[in-house]
Amino acid sequence: WLGEYYSRRSDWQRALNYFSRYAHAAERLVASAPNSFDYMMESGYGASNIGRILLQGLNDPAAAQRSFSAALGWFERAGRARPRAQIARRKQANAHAWIADTFYARREMTESLRSRERQLAISVDLVMASPADMELLFDLVRAQRSVGILSAILSGPAAGGSHLLRALENSRRLVAHDPNNQDWLVMKALIECDLLRAPSLPPPLVRSQLNSELRADGDALIVRHNPYVSTISCLDER
Repeated sequence: WLGEYYSRRSDWQRALNYFSRYAHAAERLVASAPNSFDYMMESGYGASNIGRILLQGLNDPAAAQRSFSAALGWFERAGRARPRAQIARRKQANAHAWIADTFYARREMTESLRSRERQLAISVDLVMASPADMELLFDLVRAQRSVGILSAILSGPAAGGSHLLRALENSRRLVAHDPNNQDWLVMKALIECDLLRAPSLPPPLVRSQLNSELRADGDALIVRHNPYVSTISCLDER
């Protein structure tokens, strides 16, 4: 918790020191009980926390990639120890997402896309196994959006359209399930912006209808004084 405390204060070096202690303690626990699922997961969390500080705070994406790859290894090992553990698979997907971010920070878009596709594959499997779990569906939406954005960067808007369309369809499901969940509504609006920036929309979307949907989402967020509404830049263009 001290590592998180200093992270929130942007005291990155001190946060790294505490997270490193946490990671070393977790690895000592694994050494004492090599088959412990819980200890392997703790080691994964430790490595992931270090990677987050290296990437977001210390601007060292190469070192962050090594930490996230180590975290992925721990989560995969935990998954082999307990194959039915959903949390291990979910954390594997999350580690792939962080690894993708380290490539993105270095403008290595092809490698970033490959990592996002690995995240997406795991997220699809998890949702298929637990279709009523809305948090897993939200994970899937974020993966679909990321794959869509990177595909558009690498191969043009049409390449990302199908992924963004599926992300929009799933975000509509989320918002219909809980209209008061602002994180889901923000994500839906961001996806609508992604689609509207493209010169053409994947069928069956219609630009005027999607514009109206975005305006309604933006109005709902403004009424609720959502602090992230300013990040939805295309709202100003409507």
